[in-house]
Amino acid sequence: MKAKHDGKQQELVARLPVTEFKNASPNEGHKIAAALMVEGAIWNVITLNFDLALSHALSAIGAKNQVCVINGPEQHHQLGRSNIIYLHRSIDADPEALILTTDALETAWRDKWEAWVATWALAAPVTVFAGLGSSCGVLRHTAEKLRSALGNNVQLLLANPGEHSKSNFATEMQIDKTNYVQLGWIAFMRVLGNRFHLEVVQRIVEECEALSQREGWVDPDTGRLIEDVGELAKRLSSMDILTFGKLRAAWLLESRAYPKLEDSHCIAIADLLLAVAYVSRSCNRGFRFDEDGHVIFTGTDIPESRIRLVDGSSRNYRWLTIESELRLEDQHRRFGREGARHVLACGVTGRRPESATPPESIVDEVDASMSIVDGDSAFSFWGVDDIRIEPQASEALLS
Repeated sequence: MKAKHDGKQQELVARLPVTEFKNASPNEGHKIAAALMVEGAIWNVITLNFDLALSHALSAIGAKNQVCVINGPEQHHQLGRSNIIYLHRSIDADPEALILTTDALETAWRDKWEAWVATWALAAPVTVFAGLGSSCGVLRHTAEKLRSALGNNVQLLLANPGEHSKSNFATEMQIDKTNYVQLGWIAFMRVLGNRFHLEVVQRIVEECEALSQREGWVDPDTGRLIEDVGELAKRLSSMDILTFGKLRAAWLLESRAYPKLEDSHCIAIADLLLAVAYVSRSCNRGFRFDEDGHVIFTGTDIPESRIRLVDGSSRNYRWLTIESELRLEDQHRRFGREGARHVLACGVTGRRPESATPPESIVDEVDASMSIVDGDSAFSFWGVDDIRIEPQASEALLS
């Protein structure tokens, strides 16, 4: 695009798929990037695209106010800890502000906001360019300045599905083969997401080990942990970052799809997982996790048992509050699969109910599931300590 039409871009922008750009759906790569930004593993994402897929990814995972979206210099004061920066503006911007022309891409950025924000963002220890076919003036100039000033203290990498020798961007940005990752956007983000996820699993495993040692859940003869923490790690490691995020959200009774992992969450999750391992061992059952917050216990020639796991410590929940949240969850699941009737929880404030609450249904002699009146049966609640104190608790939990 060599020049503006009569000094105006309105006509040119009107030819773009504006509605499609505005309603762009985030792909898996966008969602992983959003999750890593929530975690602080990625500081900033600079995009040269006009579409809003990255912004929609923040909404999809429930990032709320944890990541800022910067559409241009007028929002510079809103820069936060983690940011999505539309370097060439987004489709929501004034058409005249969109960077479309050759002049704007190559020279007009000098001594302007684009030059400053690119320098600020690319000054991170590691910068990865992904999915770029060719560079633009501000990126080339910034890379040259950073290399001159910081030398080997700044690392620039390129992720691209094609061969290094055929990448114009790699040539223009002087990115050699050792800093070239031959992966497309989604595949590359999966690698980053998996690396972070495995670090999270390791943190939880360490909490499991520390809790077992502290509570004396150790074989006195061998010194080994009684519960199979390795098997727990294996189950968690088989998930991806987004699936485990959704699972954690369910355990925490969070509405967002991906909550930031806090140290307190690791402690609570370790408590729940060791309780799952205890039930599995004492009842000789296998188990698997469901991303809706359930653990499904399995055995040979016996029905599966679904148990809902809940952490009450993050919000100081009481038992009645948890029951209310789970009933609401069941209403959303009304025409889907059935939720668990047994709840295994940790960190709940107050005394556990001695008996299950009565069913909500007042319908008699009819199929309650077909009634407009809620016919759910009551929950039974168990704390992670109850199953170790009461001899028959594990079997009752699986009944």
